[in-house]
Amino acid sequence: MISSVFKKISLFVVSVSPFIVTVSAQNLANAETVEGPKPTLFVYLERQTILQSDSVKAEIRFSNNADYSLTEANLSFIKPDPETGFLTLECKPKNTQNTKECEPCETQNTNTDCLKLGTIPAHSTLSRTLDLKSKKDVVIRDYKIAFIVDYKWKIIKSGKTVNGQSFIVAEQPLSVKFLGSDSIAGVPLGIATLIVPGLSCLLVLAFLGIPWIKEWPLGEKMLYSVLASIVILTLGNKCLQLYLNPAQAISIDILATSSLLGAGIGLGLSVLYWLGCLGLWGWQQYQAGEEQKLQINPEDDMYTLLAKMICLNKNINSQPKALIRLKNGEQYVGSLSVQQSEQYWLVGWFMIWTPEDLPEEAKKIRDRIASHLKAGKKENLLEAIELARQSNFEITRRESIFCIINNDPPVTTDWEKMQWNQNEVTGSWLSAEPADLPLLQLPQNNSSSPLRRTAET
Repeated sequence: MISSVFKKISLFVVSVSPFIVTVSAQNLANAETVEGPKPTLFVYLERQTILQSDSVKAEIRFSNNADYSLTEANLSFIKPDPETGFLTLECKPKNTQNTKECEPCETQNTNTDCLKLGTIPAHSTLSRTLDLKSKKDVVIRDYKIAFIVDYKWKIIKSGKTVNGQSFIVAEQPLSVKFLGSDSIAGVPLGIATLIVPGLSCLLVLAFLGIPWIKEWPLGEKMLYSVLASIVILTLGNKCLQLYLNPAQAISIDILATSSLLGAGIGLGLSVLYWLGCLGLWGWQQYQAGEEQKLQINPEDDMYTLLAKMICLNKNINSQPKALIRLKNGEQYVGSLSVQQSEQYWLVGWFMIWTPEDLPEEAKKIRDRIASHLKAGKKENLLEAIELARQSNFEITRRESIFCIINNDPPVTTDWEKMQWNQNEVTGSWLSAEPADLPLLQLPQNNSSSPLRRTAET
């Protein structure tokens, strides 16, 4: 009985097998006839050169030509240099309130920037404006960058649902450079921007007669042109907000702007230089006038002579003693000495003579003179001489110049002032030891001279 049942089952399987094979073949044929969508991906780069700390705009167009929607579409950008990752993809939504335009998607690859595109309806095109941004540490070379859009799709055919997923790739060449690629006469404008502004500044300086510019050799001029260009571009960016970046100098407009700025700075520096020269010349004229005022003349009166001698001696005390030694061995001792215009001058000691029967106003002036002489400073001595001049108090000789010949005792010369040519003198100095008499004094009861001991000392 069992054998008969087994025979019946075998006959049933054999009879049904051709039908199963036929149905499977038909389903397989139907599955092979299902074709996936064929979208189009277009990528446009604003330029095919990117610089350090630069950005390039990228326009993305993703078109769905199918009769059904594409879902879960994501845009992936593979960074060209995995080690540095200097190039990144950034998205800025056109509408700041619609942040879904730039919603990032999750990715396990750290070297990939991913952006959600969402669902693309049938027969529609999605567009995005993105920014390719570079860092400072760029790797200079030529690259091929890839934009990948992966998507999913679902269709119903012959009452059956067919799911699928796929991707599309678009590649664009991109060159990473340090300077711009545009050139003029074969010279890249980026390099020209590092030379021309400074060179135009130096040319203006040379044209306007700055003397030391013309003396520089050509090599130094080029070096200083680069240094000046860096300063000019920095001033233009920081102070004038001109945004002159030599790394982005890819237009003649920027080159012309930076050149004009360099010429303007050269003009300004030239004006400052000549104003400085004019001011220096004026100061020199003033100094020459002051020196002329202090020029000692043989016809100067005693007020003027003493005032000039005091002004020309920087450090004096109230009891100065000066010495002049001649080539013939003679030595002269006085209060103050001055070397001026190849001449040596020496004066003795003096007294401001005031009569005893003075009116009250004159006595007050004499007291003021006495207080100035007691103070003994340079400005006090000058003030005392000026008061004496205004009050017609005569300045007379208190003690004459002494002369010492060899080791003989000092001899009075009866000269209150003496003059020698420079070729007659071997030395002149102001003694650190004070004299026994002040340079100026008011009349005293005892008019005897203690200066002979001073000269011997």
